[in-house]
Parts: sequence; C-alpha cells; structure tokens
Amino acid sequence: MTPRQTFSRSLLIFGLLGAGATVIRAQAGPEPTGGSLATLIAEVRQLRQAVEDSAKSQSQAQAIGVYLSAQQSRLVQITTRLDTLRAEINGAALQTQAVSRVLATAETAQSQPMSPEERAESSDMMRWFKEQVDQAKHREQQLRQREAELLQSYQVEENRWNDLIAQLDRLVRR
Repeated sequence: MTPRQTFSRSLLIFGLLGAGATVIRAQAGPEPTGGSLATLIAEVRQLRQAVEDSAKSQSQAQAIGVYLSAQQSRLVQITTRLDTLRAEINGAALQTQAVSRVLATAETAQSQPMSPEERAESSDMMRWFKEQVDQAKHREQQLRQREAELLQSYQVEENRWNDLIAQLDRLVRR
C-alpha cells in the first residue's frame, strides 16, 4: 500500500469514528454541564445523610423514651415507699408522744406521798415507761434515717430523670 492509500484509509477511519461519536452523542441527549451533575450528586449525598441522621435520631429518641419510662417507674416506687414510710413515722411519733405523756403522768404521780411498796412499784413502772419511751424514740429515729436514705435515692433518680429529659430535648432540637 502506498502512503497515499494509507493516508486515505486513516482519514476514512477517523471520519467514521467521528461520525459514530456524533451519533452516540446525539442519542444520549444534551450533555449536562459538569457543575449541575456534581451539584445533583452532592444533593443526593446530603439527602442520604439527612435520612440516616433522622433514623439515628429516631432510634435514640425511642431508646431514651424506654429509659424515661423505666426511670419514671423507679421514681413511683420510691415515692410509694416514702409515703408508706412517712405514715409509719407519723404512727411512731404518735406512739412516742403517748408513751411520753404516760411517763410524765407517772412522774407527777410519783411526787405524791405514797407508801414504800407503792413507791417501789411506781419506780418499776417508771423504768418500764422510760424504756418504752427510749424504744419508741429509737424506732422513730430509725424510720427517719430510712426516710433520709430514701430521699437521697429519690434525688439520685430524679437527677437521672432530668438528665434523660435533657438528652431527649437536645436530640429533638438538633
């Protein structure tokens, strides 16, 4: 083949390639600009990220809701125990007052003139009443100590409750 034939042949091949490329471009439609395709891809990525973030936030909110429910149950239990304990404290305080009044009456009666046998019997009763007063005061003191411990537990649980509410609030505000 002569150089002229080779050149003609090469020209024919390049011409066919160019025509083919033109046909393919025409079938594909108008060529989008590079910026709009990149913008579209970026928006799709942002949308996907927003959906993922929303799903994550929803899962976190549901988990915090479960924790809040459990925490509320703890608070109700402690409140119930406190109410019961306070009723016991009131009963113990009334008992302490009643026994103290009886002791005061016995002390007043002991200042009255009486026989040695009556005085001995009165002294025995006074010791017994003092023991009763001491026991009543001790029981009341124990109940008040339990109340202080329960109040402290309540405050801890209430702080947890408030922390969970704050977490939920932050999650909702995102």
